[in-house]
Amino acid sequence: MADLRAGGDQLGGPKPFAPADRSRFLQALDAAVVAVKRGG
Repeated sequence: MADLRAGGDQLGGPKPFAPADRSRFLQALDAAVVAVKRGG
């Protein structure tokens, strides 16, 4: 696999984040940070 990556071959993978995906991620991250700050 390292040889394939080094060669620059595109092997596929997940689609890039859509704006809605990014928003959901940021909301979940914010909720996790707030929970940790509150001690929970």
